[in-house]
Amino acid sequence: MKRRSFSTLPVLTALVLSMIAGIGLAAPKPPGPPKPPKPPGQNDNAAALQLHAHAAAQQHLLQQQAAAAHQHLLQSAAASAQHHLLEEAAASSHQHLLLSIAAAAAHSHLLQTAAASAHEHLLLSSAAQAAHSHLLLVQIGAASHQHLLIAAAAAAHEHLLLQQSAAASHAHLLLTEASASAQHHLLTIAAAAAHQHLLLSESAAAAHHHLLLTAMTAASHHLLLTEAAASAHHLLLTAAAAAHAHLLLSSTVSSAHHLLTVASAAAHAHLLLSTTAGSAHHLLTVASAGAHHHLLQQSTAAAQHHLLLQSAASSEAHHHLLLVSAESARAHLLLASASNAQHFLLLQHATVAQQQLLSRQNNSAAQQHLLANQASNAAHQHLLLQTTATAQQQHLLLQHQNTAQQQLLLQQEAKTAQQHLLIQASKKGPLPAATPFPTVDDNTLPVTTINPQPVLH
Repeated sequence: MKRRSFSTLPVLTALVLSMIAGIGLAAPKPPGPPKPPKPPGQNDNAAALQLHAHAAAQQHLLQQQAAAAHQHLLQSAAASAQHHLLEEAAASSHQHLLLSIAAAAAHSHLLQTAAASAHEHLLLSSAAQAAHSHLLLVQIGAASHQHLLIAAAAAAHEHLLLQQSAAASHAHLLLTEASASAQHHLLTIAAAAAHQHLLLSESAAAAHHHLLLTAMTAASHHLLLTEAAASAHHLLLTAAAAAHAHLLLSSTVSSAHHLLTVASAAAHAHLLLSTTAGSAHHLLTVASAGAHHHLLQQSTAAAQHHLLLQSAASSEAHHHLLLVSAESARAHLLLASASNAQHFLLLQHATVAQQQLLSRQNNSAAQQHLLANQASNAAHQHLLLQTTATAQQQHLLLQHQNTAQQQLLLQQEAKTAQQHLLIQASKKGPLPAATPFPTVDDNTLPVTTINPQPVLH
């Protein structure tokens, strides 16, 4: 702020000249020269002449006194104007001193406000830097947190995939176990069927052997029956031949002898026929029993043939079961090989995923370590900034105290100068009424208080 200089001397001279002119106009004019008295007439006497001379002398004296009074009045007016000029000069110097004091106070106030504004600007800049660093730390923390969340999500996804793969492998193992149990069950069923087939084949062989034995016995019995029937037929033929011979003989013998002979022969033939009929009846019963036995043998052979057919069908079914079990075993082997290959691939993927997870965990640990180091460095820088801010704040407080002390000293000096001027003015005389100038009070001075703001952590 520039200090404005007031040139009061030309103004004061103009005022003095105008006052002198006013006084000159207001002062009474000196009396003009007296009119010459009329010359006395011839009738006037000497007394009148003396009176006229005395009046002229007295008028001249009055004129001289009026001129002296006018000169004295001019001198007093000049002295009063000079005194007024001196008073105006003192007032102007006093006003100039007051203006300089006010300018010094304003300058100190401006310095205080500038210091306060600089301190506030420094605090704001430090707060802005701290906020910026805090925002950067928050952003870095948010980025690291987001990265950790992404890594955790990836790890969770990989863990879910591993769980799914483990569940799939477990399900595959369960399927393989179920297929193995089914194959074992099929093998047990096939073994039971083979054992049953062996038992059926043994029972069929035993039945066939028994049927063969019964067939052999039936054939031998049939041969015996045929031999017995042949012998009975031969006996009948012999009996018929004997009867024919007996008839021929009875025709040639006498009727009595023939009758007796015929009676005896008939009796004997009747006996022979009865015996032959008994034997033939026995042979017929034996033949019917043999035929019945043969029918039984045929039915047994048919049953054996049916059993053989059933055993052949069971053997074919067993062969089909064996083929099916072989195909199932082959498919199971293929599935086992595929499951082993898939399990090996899953193990490889699991190892690769575990290695990737370990690498990501190592990277996340390294990033966390870096973030911790950055956070510690930022905290150290924040502490350094806080210490520098506190040092600058203490320095600004010291400067503020020094400026306050200097302002007090300037106020004391202004007070002493003002008192000295007042003493000098009181010695010179009472000052005329001048334009009142606002005095500076100690209590009304603008005091700028600096409140230390808390440093942002």
